[in-house]
Amino acid sequence: MAQQPTQDETGSRPPRARRVYSQLWLLLAAVIFVLLMLAAHWQYTPRIITDTEALANADVALCLERGDGFSSRVAVPLALSRVQRANPQPDLLRPPVYPVLLAALALPVSHGDGVLRAFSALWCLVLLVIVYLWSRHWFDERTALLTVLLLGLSTFLLREAVSARPTMLSVTLATLALMLCVQLSAVAQMSTKALGGRDAPGAPEQPLYGRRRALFRLSLLIGAVTGLAVLSDYLLVILAPLAAVCVFSADRDTARKNLAAFGLVLLAILMPWMIRNFNLTGNPFFSLSWYRMAMYTDSYPAQTFLCEFPPPHESQWRLLLVRPAVLARKLLAGSGALLGAATGIFGIVLAGFALTKVAWGSPNYLEERLRRLLIATFAALFVMGVIFFPAPRVLLVCAPLGVLLAVRLLLALLDHLDSAEKRPRALAFVGSAEGDLLTSRQLIVCAVLAVAAALPSIPALRDARPAPPLEKPFLSAIRQLPPDVVIATDAPWDVAWRAQRDTVLLPVNKPAFEKVNKIVRVDAVALSKALFRARRPDRLNEWRAMVAKRQGPEGFVVVAFSPQSAVFVRLEALPSAFRERARQLDERARPQPPTPEAPTRAP
Repeated sequence: MAQQPTQDETGSRPPRARRVYSQLWLLLAAVIFVLLMLAAHWQYTPRIITDTEALANADVALCLERGDGFSSRVAVPLALSRVQRANPQPDLLRPPVYPVLLAALALPVSHGDGVLRAFSALWCLVLLVIVYLWSRHWFDERTALLTVLLLGLSTFLLREAVSARPTMLSVTLATLALMLCVQLSAVAQMSTKALGGRDAPGAPEQPLYGRRRALFRLSLLIGAVTGLAVLSDYLLVILAPLAAVCVFSADRDTARKNLAAFGLVLLAILMPWMIRNFNLTGNPFFSLSWYRMAMYTDSYPAQTFLCEFPPPHESQWRLLLVRPAVLARKLLAGSGALLGAATGIFGIVLAGFALTKVAWGSPNYLEERLRRLLIATFAALFVMGVIFFPAPRVLLVCAPLGVLLAVRLLLALLDHLDSAEKRPRALAFVGSAEGDLLTSRQLIVCAVLAVAAALPSIPALRDARPAPPLEKPFLSAIRQLPPDVVIATDAPWDVAWRAQRDTVLLPVNKPAFEKVNKIVRVDAVALSKALFRARRPDRLNEWRAMVAKRQGPEGFVVVAFSPQSAVFVRLEALPSAFRERARQLDERARPQPPTPEAPTRAP
């Protein structure tokens, strides 16, 4: 057989070589553009992490690295009502996958904030690689490149990528599980329609035995990835029934066998964690995370419910029955927040394309399966987010599928416009007649769309105002305390991570503080400025009054204070050389009562 020439008659590369060469350049350009946007978000994000969720996961990972098990140096009053053990306390709030990976991969490198942010950004890059590979496998190169480019320019996505939160890991696992479900349906069809029309009309079908074996393996893999996704974010438990429906409906002949395989693998991954929670609390299902239904309300803003000891009601269901108006207001506020975030995740332009694709459907089998799965996932996550955790990042799981569908509609429109007129061949952008690459016009349109997608990042970077870090004098006063003291504070995860001290989340009031003190002896109380920035209905006014009066609980003296922060310590917890000085400082710090004026004698 004659060898193919490396160059054609004109001395240029052959068509296939030109196509591969152009694909590499476009892929490199997309990667560089996404990395530049990621670096911009990294640069404009404060280097000191103040997010509670990020610091809490880092604290659990640090305990894992030190051999203390899945525990935390922060004792939560609500958890003390279930497990009366602290320092460290078994963590009953966070799922295990992210802290375990963080302890195994990131903390051996460094214990700094930069490593935490880099670890979160790493999962963003893994997500883009997964989306690129699946999009290219199902459709073509240009769909994969444009999807990765536009997805990587999402402001919400890039902000989460540098936040050090476990969001990107859960989004990556959830996206992989959803794409495996679509691939399962495609393998079950085994037709040119299922493969996106890429095969020839007369392509032979896969043998029946090989197809069933592929379905069984995919069912096992979907069960494993879904289990890991659930253990990375409890809200993703809604993926389990969605994946089960996909597995059962893929092939009628092997539906029960595949569903049993999926269920066994899923149960095998979840069972050790469920046994651990049952041994600690008597409840195998996600322990204290169910109490999120009562959090983020007017009565318990943010995580104030964790400060309760004991909880107002043993069951969160009873609590919601007692206060139905509180739940109703939470549902209304959460619905508005998540609906507003839906367009922000995709951008205005992409949101319009995605909504059009979702509303009208597609004759392509893969696109139709993606559309139905996106609708089901969005509805399920919306309901779960409104009930438990109404934060915009809940809907980030829908971003990859939504952007992919939007890109498919955009490319279909561009192809239709190009075919409607006879354009000169000189306008082709190093592409082939098969349409594997973008034409020059399509490239210009996509470049403008990419820039438009990146523009919302500029005001988002300016408006991003995370919570300010703890003031240096406040941390300095805590670091000067003996290393074995236990500190009750309103910023426990900050103090545990930065000062390396055992802490207790500040109980809601003095009676709760006395009950906690019987289980965990608290040697110091540190009240930061964040206490005054919190919402007033959180019932922490007693502690604010202590800062104003510079008078802590009984038996505590003040060792450091400012207009909106104070550190109180037990005298017996201080070294003997510092006790007298601390007593004198405490006497000077307390506001002196006004001296009555001497009565004047009548003339």
